[in-house]
Amino acid sequence: MPFFVFFQQMAEAQDRRLVRRRLTEIASTGEFLSGPAGYEANLYGAAPIAIDTIGNVWLGNCAVAPNCPGNIVELSPAGKVLSGPAGFTANGSLRGPVGLAFDAEGNLWITNYFANNLVKLSPSGQILSGAQGFTGGGLNVPGYIVVDSANHIWITNQAFNLSEFAVSGTPISGPGGFMASGFRGGSGLAVDNQGNIWVSNAGGYAQVSKISPSGVVLSGSGYTGGGIYNGTNYGGGYKIAVDGASHAWIPLVTGKTIVELANDGSVLSGPTGFGIHYGFTQVDEMTGGAQKKDLIIIAARPSMGKTAIMCNIAAHHAMTLRRHTLVVTAE
Repeated sequence: MPFFVFFQQMAEAQDRRLVRRRLTEIASTGEFLSGPAGYEANLYGAAPIAIDTIGNVWLGNCAVAPNCPGNIVELSPAGKVLSGPAGFTANGSLRGPVGLAFDAEGNLWITNYFANNLVKLSPSGQILSGAQGFTGGGLNVPGYIVVDSANHIWITNQAFNLSEFAVSGTPISGPGGFMASGFRGGSGLAVDNQGNIWVSNAGGYAQVSKISPSGVVLSGSGYTGGGIYNGTNYGGGYKIAVDGASHAWIPLVTGKTIVELANDGSVLSGPTGFGIHYGFTQVDEMTGGAQKKDLIIIAARPSMGKTAIMCNIAAHHAMTLRRHTLVVTAE
């Protein structure tokens, strides 16, 4: 399966300074498939991305600019634009398409951030949600979106709640949406193979929340282990993904590491996430440990303990982590 990656450059368009983006396609072997310049297709603004069942790539334009007319661009797997020169505009109703997800029928659902509604497009780009879009269910400044196995649409809101809609556009969640302890807007959204919804909360509210298909909170006050929250500092977690075993994976923005949680919220990745731990608890909590390809320089005046620190790290790596360790010194 190929990967799609955004590269960007600044450009002037209609008297606005926008970010022109190119889409780069990379094979799983690392081979670049999109040529030296990538696929451009008049992409501006922060572009969410979704891939349909036949491999076409759909992107949202002008996702973070309130006065920028948004549209949806569709590309074939070969990078050919399929949505025409103007893209799919939903009759001019798109204002901040920040989240994209496909339902089981192949329709595209769009969270319309600045218009405060949901927009639904057919596989051919025709609007299915009317002039006003879908509203209700606690929808309030919608962000991330996911479709579960029951074909229900789930949305995070900056109003600190979660909304659920039927595929018809009818709200399932009540007027206030679903609430969870520790849930603060939601910066990432994923669904496991049991239909449970996982939400990552970043910044000062870095708990991970888990909600059942019926909206019942399953995570108590939120999962915080593995470095997500250590009692004084929040590690963050702006995104979340769930694998085939229903394990949740969360990147920590302050630790440069990844946390893996079992389906019950227990930590599978150690106290500070995946990384090579130094053996100094506070350093590990702050950094998440060393990562592959890191070059780490310890600098200080003579006789300050640089060699002792290095030897302690090496001893921890060899004796506690049971990993091969090479120490080279010129002293």
